[in-house]
Amino acid sequence: MSVLLEVAIKTSALFAVALATVRLLRSRSAALRHGVLALTFVCAISVPILTSLAPAWRLPIPSAWLVFDESRPITISSEPGHSSPAIAANAPIAPTRSRLSALSIAIGLWLAGALAALITVIAGMWHLRHIARRSTPLQSGAWREILDRIADGYGIRRPITLLQSTHPTMLLTWGVIRPRILLPASALDWSTDRIEVVLRHELAHITRSDWPILIAASVLRAMHWFNPIVWIGHARLRQESEQACDDLVLGSGITAADYAAHLLAVARDTIRRRPVWSAATAIAHPSTLEGRVRAMLNARLNRRPTTAVARWTSALVALTATLAIAGAGVSTLAAPAVPLPPSPSPQANPTPAKGTDHLDLYNAVLVGPDGARITAEHMRLEMPSAPAAQSGPGALNGVLYDQLGGLLPGANVSLVQQPNGGRYDTTTDRNGSFRFTLLPPGDYELNTSLPGFSTVTNRVRLDAGTVIERSITLPIGTLQETVSVTGPSGPAVVSSVGSRSTTHTHTRSAPEPRTFYAGGIGGQIRVPTKTVHMAPLYPSNLQNASGVVVLEGRIGIDGYMSDLRDVTGSRSSDVHQAFLASALDAVSQWEFTPTLLNNVPVEATIKIQVDYSVR
Repeated sequence: MSVLLEVAIKTSALFAVALATVRLLRSRSAALRHGVLALTFVCAISVPILTSLAPAWRLPIPSAWLVFDESRPITISSEPGHSSPAIAANAPIAPTRSRLSALSIAIGLWLAGALAALITVIAGMWHLRHIARRSTPLQSGAWREILDRIADGYGIRRPITLLQSTHPTMLLTWGVIRPRILLPASALDWSTDRIEVVLRHELAHITRSDWPILIAASVLRAMHWFNPIVWIGHARLRQESEQACDDLVLGSGITAADYAAHLLAVARDTIRRRPVWSAATAIAHPSTLEGRVRAMLNARLNRRPTTAVARWTSALVALTATLAIAGAGVSTLAAPAVPLPPSPSPQANPTPAKGTDHLDLYNAVLVGPDGARITAEHMRLEMPSAPAAQSGPGALNGVLYDQLGGLLPGANVSLVQQPNGGRYDTTTDRNGSFRFTLLPPGDYELNTSLPGFSTVTNRVRLDAGTVIERSITLPIGTLQETVSVTGPSGPAVVSSVGSRSTTHTHTRSAPEPRTFYAGGIGGQIRVPTKTVHMAPLYPSNLQNASGVVVLEGRIGIDGYMSDLRDVTGSRSSDVHQAFLASALDAVSQWEFTPTLLNNVPVEATIKIQVDYSVR
């Protein structure tokens, strides 16, 4: 969805520039303004492709503009049938179910609107073909003779089919290779002057290739049906097309008064009888008629056709503007150092309500198969530095990957100079890349973070004129769940203590995860869902005792718990050992759905805090 939103924003920016340019060209000819709008529609169609191919550049904006509210927790369902636990707001693993639902609804609405608009265009073209089959070709007569003469004057070498329909007012032109002009049923009774005016206008559409441009614009409007600026551009394109054809007719020697009189006579019949809906150009559309007549009678207007130089210049300017807009992004300006918020710790969290499980994500390390911690320093991969220059500022470039090698766009990257605290902030582009330039030499701390992943910090020494490259892997964050267990006060009551809550849940079938990752954009995390929950028991041999047990383990790709160990700290009392045995017995029986990274099952580290208390 972010790609669709980016394309919509860039398309809007392109049309805003085009409409402003057309406004500035109001003293120039309608043909030039129509050419600018036609190029805009062609360039807008290519925006999705150019967004991935155009050179990327960043628009610096104040970092305060990108600040968002992190105080609201994001919730997921870790155990069906229980209240949704909360994920730490500073590092959510994945979008919530409500956000996914809203995203699905938005995409569904866009697809439904685009499909309905495209069906309208296709149905209009089918209607034209149906009308052409039922019409009578005109091979001879006054219409045919005048058409051939005007076509030679316009330099049209393509064969043109002249058709007469049974409809009393239908006058349309369409087609590319074999253009067709559809005449109304009463056309044979028209005067020679009116035939001359009508054919000059319709052949002007053919020589200017207005119909294929209009169809392409209608397709783009269908894809951007929700965007009013595209609709405004489409209406303005049609208006300038008709006025440019009028200018060609007036340039052939027909007086403005005669042309306006014939146009109004044709329009009078069209307005009196409801026109047939189609996907072709019409000579007298009611919505543009008043402006066209006013333009015809204005002798001061520029009616010159566009030259080859003007066309090539317009194309070059349009391509340059499109490439600039397609490659645009944002980055934050350098700002004074601000103290970074401390990483949350299990001890800093308030004790949850009894009977509630909490699932929090911390910026923690991964755990290897041998139980050893894998820190960010272990995962750092340094590329050879470029040869250092003698003097001048340096630069730092890098790419962020997830554990499977997927690129991570939209990640936060900050560079803090040591020890003065000068700070530079940016985000990775669509290729997962970031770049800092014009850096003074010195020591820096490079922090990279992305919601759902652990924050990785690197120390960088930058010499004068040095360009350093970094490839950084962000491991997925650590899950944390808190369980509260209450025991009896006074003598132990075996019946109440011995009860155990067990939940077995069968989740809905989901798409089969892949066993490999083919590369490309990564960072897509699906949080594991608990399918089997075994509640810890309060030890029956204890009375009026409370304590905390913190376990750390791994959720395997099969969803089973493994490598559970006590990380509470130096507590070797008998009470703690009893609580530890209870916690290990219950947690070891938990089962989850696999953690998915880019739809590939991966192991995840989980930290479980079990709080034992008495009533």
